[in-house]
Amino acid sequence: RVNLVWEGLPSNVEGFSKFKDVLIKLRNKYPIYLHIITDLLHKKYLNRIGRTDMVREVEKTLGATSHLNSETIFYMYQWNLDTFSHIATACDIAIIPLDTNNFLHRGKPENKLLLFWRMGIPTLTSSTPAYSRAMDACGLDLYCENKNEWIEKLERVIVDIDIRKNAGLTGKQHADTHYSEKVYLEKWDRLFESVL
Repeated sequence: RVNLVWEGLPSNVEGFSKFKDVLIKLRNKYPIYLHIITDLLHKKYLNRIGRTDMVREVEKTLGATSHLNSETIFYMYQWNLDTFSHIATACDIAIIPLDTNNFLHRGKPENKLLLFWRMGIPTLTSSTPAYSRAMDACGLDLYCENKNEWIEKLERVIVDIDIRKNAGLTGKQHADTHYSEKVYLEKWDRLFESVL
């Protein structure tokens, strides 16, 4: 059993529409389950009017992928500060699929990747400038340009536990070293010193 985890705002669930073919292909070879941590009810239109049931929204986005052989392949959890890390660290691999043709998605910073790395979770991402830059900085090649790369790299991480372990440890070490509170405070100190 391979447990993938995704965390994010309900509005970003649309990234799964690009990812569902990857899930279908790999689900034929491996018992993959997707764990989605988000708000289960989402207000539409500037977060004010109407409500969207995110379970139904994900089923609609994943289409036939949602249930294979009458078995649900995804589980959804209400985002909660107390349970988020417990759910995420119980999974094997984190994924951050984005529509890289969407200008707003391409411009996202690497904060979600760093969040997973701080927990020591090996993470595969779409190839955005921020994710690629962060991965290159610590020598990991787990960002994906297209569906074929998603399939190839995710399968490699699924079958090779050493690659998975190395990716988790390398990401954690990089996040702890380069994105710690101490590093940020030193940067702020240098900034204030430069203007005073």
